[in-house]
Amino acid sequence: MHERELPLRPLLSPSKTPSSHAIDSPLPSPSKQATELNTLLQDFFGPRQAKRDYRADAAGVLMANPSASPPKLKTMAAHLFQFSADGRKSVVPSHHQHTLFDQDMYLCAHTFESDAGWKNTEVYFWVGDDVSPSAVESASAFVLREAKQLGGSLVKVQQGRETPGLIQALGGIIVTQRGTGNKDDSLAPHMFCGRRYLGQVVFDEVDFSPATLCSGFPYLVAKGGNCFLWKGKGSNVDELGCARLIGMDYALSGELVEVDDGREPDSFWGLFDGGSKLASADHWRLKPNYEKYSSRLFHSDAAAKQQIIELSPFSQRDLQPTGIYVMDAFFELYIIVGSKAQSQYASFHNALDFAQEYAILAAGMEDRPFVPISTVVLEGAPRDLKSVFRRWRDADSPTVMPAPPPPPGSGLKRGRSMRVVTLNQALQALNE
Repeated sequence: MHERELPLRPLLSPSKTPSSHAIDSPLPSPSKQATELNTLLQDFFGPRQAKRDYRADAAGVLMANPSASPPKLKTMAAHLFQFSADGRKSVVPSHHQHTLFDQDMYLCAHTFESDAGWKNTEVYFWVGDDVSPSAVESASAFVLREAKQLGGSLVKVQQGRETPGLIQALGGIIVTQRGTGNKDDSLAPHMFCGRRYLGQVVFDEVDFSPATLCSGFPYLVAKGGNCFLWKGKGSNVDELGCARLIGMDYALSGELVEVDDGREPDSFWGLFDGGSKLASADHWRLKPNYEKYSSRLFHSDAAAKQQIIELSPFSQRDLQPTGIYVMDAFFELYIIVGSKAQSQYASFHNALDFAQEYAILAAGMEDRPFVPISTVVLEGAPRDLKSVFRRWRDADSPTVMPAPPPPPGSGLKRGRSMRVVTLNQALQALNE
């Protein structure tokens, strides 16, 4: 089947109006913009589809927030082991009790008591994103045997989808770090983004670059034994408190230097080999004021009984090129169109209707500062959307991604990096 790609003609954004002197290039009328977008969508999805049966319950979905009331557990005993493909296990050193490396596998036995008083044991088999499928398959038989010996039910956990029970077992904080614990270099450059997650706090290693910094979160930046805590304007009390605790593990000099977003000293920028911080959305500064702040991911599937299905816990792995998704980033909503979702016109239209209802309800029911700004992502990925995911790789983006920039001096022009339109523009186009 031939895949129809989005045409290359750019759409004007309503937020970018021409200057008063640019009378040679007048801004197209709303109706003309809608017509152009309608043509673009037809080129991608094909002719207008049959009538839909939209029946999603936006209010019910909004109220069923899994992160609103995570289970309360009391840890009675917890043991963490690094686990190999041939079934060997080794006790994790005390200074790495919070840290899971993405090239390793771990087994964690957790005996706990719930707030209802019942006692249980779970054995978590955690798999890093950079562990090969063959290694996981080889380890699986040994893991089952270990779980039986430990007297607990086995729970497989992929990196980025940690359960509240696993995080509780590791002390309420986890750190996911790149590489392997067998070759950890404490003096090497490391950068971690911290965030609340299912009622706990997690830190994930990110690219060591000032361009990675997002004002919504705190970052730990460590190099050569020195460690800085960069406090994004949206950092809340829990995130900062845990960052100070974890930061001391990387501050081999004995001092954790705290730096405010927008007031960085030269010594902080000196950690990086060039580059600069990119601007973040202004709304991040409001995040500490909203206890209900969370992010949620939904899959729009017109053929499913519920039509709108929440994916929780979510990661970038949930975003498939063949799907249509709605990301609730609290201050913003994103409707994400997969690069191979040409057959999903009904799911796309449902996602638009759902996002419109959901945004209005969320502003009132969750006391948000304003109705979330809703954006349809047709190509690329906005920077603030990437920041909502604990781990993002452009190579794994579900949308059509731009080609890399041409080499300097090649004479080629840089291509378009992104195509987004507002929710209202998309709805108007479909009603044309």
